[in-house]
Amino acid sequence: MPAVETDCLHQKAVLWEATGYYDNEGVATVSGTPVEISVRHINTRDETVNNRGVTVAIDTTLIVDRDITDGSILWLGKMIDLPSPLSNLKQVVTVRTTPDIKGREMRRVVQTIRASDTLPTTE
Repeated sequence: MPAVETDCLHQKAVLWEATGYYDNEGVATVSGTPVEISVRHINTRDETVNNRGVTVAIDTTLIVDRDITDGSILWLGKMIDLPSPLSNLKQVVTVRTTPDIKGREMRRVVQTIRASDTLPTTE
């Protein structure tokens, strides 16, 4: 039986993992190689405080199958369907991990905001 933390991940997203920050605004550099991951996305309207202490409006909450760094870029869908040029990109602003009661599995939840339709600097 699959772990409860990853059982509901039937949707896909394309991830460009954040590799660092390059300016005072906190814009992340991201990996130039995208990876398809399993997710469960929930369209939400919420507010949170980002890592710079600024209140931001959340538009999507995702349950993900791996640790993701804040500042990473996501596109909801399969890699084969990735549009050219890119559009509807999301930037990760909060990351939460919760262990199960025995500490064996982790439930990972990220919240995203709407990002620009171009990738930030890639490495």
